[in-house]
Order: sequence, then structure tokens, then C-alpha cells
Amino acid sequence: MKFFSIAALALVGAVMTSCSSSDDLTENAQQPQPASGSKVETFTTTVSLDGGETRALDGSGHKTFAVGETMALIYNNGTSTVKAVSHALETGDITNSGKSATFTFDLETPNKEIGVIYIYPAAMATETGSHINYDALYTQQDGTLTKLASNFDLCLKAGNWNGGNLPSPTLENHLAILALTLKNDADGSNITNSITGLTVSDGIHTYNVTRETGDGPIYVAILETSSATIEVTATDGTKTYAKALSGRTYEHNNGYNFSWRMAEVIKGKFSVSSTKQVYFSKGNLQATTTDLGAHWTWAFAEHQWDKIGGRSGGSETQTGNNYVTGTGAQPTMSANGTVDLFGWSTSATYLGISNNNSNDNYSGAFVDWGSHADVTKTIGTGWRTMSNTQTGGATGEWEYLLTKRSTASGMRFYKAQVNGVNGLILFPDDWNDSYHPLTAGNINNNAISFESTKLTASDWNNDFESHGAVFLPVAGQRRTDNHYVDYPAGRGYYWSSTPNDAGTAYRFYFSGSSAEWSYSVGSSRRFGYSVRLVRDVK
Repeated sequence: MKFFSIAALALVGAVMTSCSSSDDLTENAQQPQPASGSKVETFTTTVSLDGGETRALDGSGHKTFAVGETMALIYNNGTSTVKAVSHALETGDITNSGKSATFTFDLETPNKEIGVIYIYPAAMATETGSHINYDALYTQQDGTLTKLASNFDLCLKAGNWNGGNLPSPTLENHLAILALTLKNDADGSNITNSITGLTVSDGIHTYNVTRETGDGPIYVAILETSSATIEVTATDGTKTYAKALSGRTYEHNNGYNFSWRMAEVIKGKFSVSSTKQVYFSKGNLQATTTDLGAHWTWAFAEHQWDKIGGRSGGSETQTGNNYVTGTGAQPTMSANGTVDLFGWSTSATYLGISNNNSNDNYSGAFVDWGSHADVTKTIGTGWRTMSNTQTGGATGEWEYLLTKRSTASGMRFYKAQVNGVNGLILFPDDWNDSYHPLTAGNINNNAISFESTKLTASDWNNDFESHGAVFLPVAGQRRTDNHYVDYPAGRGYYWSSTPNDAGTAYRFYFSGSSAEWSYSVGSSRRFGYSVRLVRDVK
């Protein structure tokens, strides 16, 4: 919803050219020094703010001129187009309850046959080129309304000399202002005050905001958009959050007050087709019961290497963890606990928790964990399960991710042991091989043991996850005939959303003991496999 509304901008075409290199904001406030012997004249002009609500100085959208502010003037000095910066406003320069102000310029031999352009505030003016310092919008915002209003909230006007005097126009605002309150999509908690970095992209322009932690909302000035896909990422220095919005129009001269729910993600972007990228969830999916299976609470594992485990070979004591005893829509447990190995999800098996031992009980359409109401009320919306190789040979998302995508480093995956857990590292599309030294022969090589590279938790957090890498822990498979978990440290099985036939579905499988792996083999739906959800990058 808008928090203020003002008239549209009609801007002279000369002002609407592409941006050039930005000026340092402190240097922009310096007064130009006339060359020795040059002819300098002093001119004044009184300008107004459009509609009285042009710029976002407060939450109501009211802006007045302030003492100390400056404005830039683009003019011709007889030989070239140059920039002049006004004297700083003093109290006596400001009139009309702050809606008008008189600016004073020292101009060197101005050519009064050629029009001028006003750029306010002066920090948004470059020395040459397009005249407008768009780079400041992309790199120098800090999320505060005060700095935005004084440095970035661009007002423009072009005009011709009025006889021997500068024109006295009404300035027109050029940007849209977003006021953002951010919440954790999983639990609705307000994360705004903890955010230290925010990126807003419309697919053409990217605005990077670096801020101190503190009271929100976070203010971002952007160029207007029309039916654009907006991608937002935020970080508190440890966690990364993402949101994507489609078909968004943000008009210049308008402010928008949003409360956005953001999903916690691993920050790396991974191509799963030639046209689509995804973020991965922060860990494998888990479901917990405290009443022996009558109700379940869903969450992502706290760490990427977390896995539940369970009975193996009958030697362990029976526990609630991955020891499911019930079947059908309300599976029971031998004891309260958490499961993270699921049968292929259909309506008959309650998201794969059920312990049905026949594939016939898993027939029917796939029910995605990422869109089921019982799951999304705690993990948030927008998640989904990746597809796999389709019948007829069409490339699925797991296959593309592992074997076909191009990355900046040429690295797609790597087997390793992370914090004592075997698994597969996935490198994001923009991975740089300087982040951590790795054995060249092990890169994109499935015929390597997990133990050939051992990484500590510190290695992982500082060198890998902080740069967007994903880890798929080996968790084995849960059997339905005897409740055992087979291969808990030797094989990884991850479900896809793609059915094969009435009794099987495609999964991604990898092993540490050989080069054996697959993403195009149908597997019995009754087996309990790991689930790692993704969300699309828009």
C-alpha cells in the first residue's frame, strides 16, 4: 500500500540517458573553484517541491527543504556542458513553510541560449555524461530515511533561461520509495532490526543497501518499474532470507509501505534448467511429534549436515526417531520424536510419514511437502520439491543441476565429510574456487569417497555456506518392513516430485563407496528418503 502519492514526472529526454560513474557524495557538496581570470557570475533561483509531498522525509511522505542542502545545475559555459553546485541553504533561503527555497550559484560564462537542468539533491549529479548519479542508488544507500531524503531522493527539472535569469521551476520527483518491514516467513517474527544487508533487484537494476542494525522500516529508493519481477534478499550477517514478487509496478513520485515475509535460504543460486534458478532450504525437512503421531510439526534442520538416523541392523534400541509404526493418514510412533526420511508423498500416506509396506498404498498424485498446509504453516510458503528425469528422456532438475549447468568456476559438486557427516557439496552458479582449496581431481567426480576431504564445522560455515554452497547429508533409507535405516553413512537418497509409474517415483541417489549414482531410476515409493526443498529465484 502507498504511504504517499504525488503527481507523475514528465522529464526531458536528455535527462533520461544511462548512468555514468558516480561522484563521491562528500565531494559533490564542495563548491567549484573558478579558474584564474575566468568570468564568474552569481545567479539565484527559487524552486518549489512538487505538490508539497514530493520527497520522503517522514513516514507520511512530507519533505521540506533543509538548511545545509545543495542543488546541482547542469549548464553550458560556452564551450561544454558542466556542473555547478549551489551554496548550501541557510535559514533565510527557505520559504513557504519549507516547500520553496532560493539557491545561489556561481556560474562561469554561462551560455543563456542553452537550457539548464536542475538536479536535487546535488549528491545525485555527476560531473559529465548523463548528469545523474544512478550509481549512488545502487551502492550507497543505508536504509535510513534521513540519508535517503538528503542524498538519493532524486528531483529533476529542465528549463530555459528566463531572459538573463535562471528559471524558477517546480521540481519533479524521479523515484519510488519502498519502506520495508521484514518478517521471518516460518514464524512471523520481525527481523527488520537485525538486517545488515539488503538487495532489491528488478532484473535490470540492483540496489544494495548496507545498514547498521536498528529500528525499521528499511527505506530504499528505486527507479520506477512496470510489471517487473522483484527479487529481494536480506542478511543479518549469519542468515540469508529471500523473497520474489511478480508483476510489480512501482511508480515514481510514489512511496510504498510493505510488510514482507522472507524465507530463510542458503544464499547461493543454482540453475536447474536453462531458464530457472533456485535457492535451497537451510537443511533437510523434518517432522516432529509430541503425541505419538496424532499431530506433527514441520521444520528445516538447523544445520545442513543434520540428520536423524535410526535403527540399523536391529542393534539399536527402538526410538521414535524414524521408527514409524502406523499406516495411512495418521501414522503413529513407538515414541515421540522426529523423522526426516519420508515415503513418496501422496494423500494416502500423510506426506510420506506412513509406514505402509506396499507400493499400492502410495498410488495417486504427488502431494508436495512445500505446498501442503500442515507444512507451510511452520516453514512458510513458496517451497517445492525438484523434478527429476522425465519419461521419454526430458532433462529433469536434479539431472541438470548435477551434470548440465554451467558455473563460473566449472565446479558443480564435490564429495566430502562435513563436521563428521558424509555427503555431497553443491556449488552455486557463481562459486569462486578461491573460497577454499579443494583437490582438483575430486571436483565433479562421483568416483571419490566422502572421507577423501574432511571439513570442520568452521570450514563449512566460513568458507562454504557463507558463499552459498549446499550440503546434502547422507542419511540412508528407511525401510517399512522392519523399521531399519539402511546405509545411514554410505548412501544418500533424495526424493523428486516426478512419478515413474503407480508404484515407483524418481529419486536422486549417490554413494561414497563407488561411482554409482542415479537421477533417472524409479524407486519404490514405500522407502523413506530425505527431502530437500527449494524455492524459485524469480
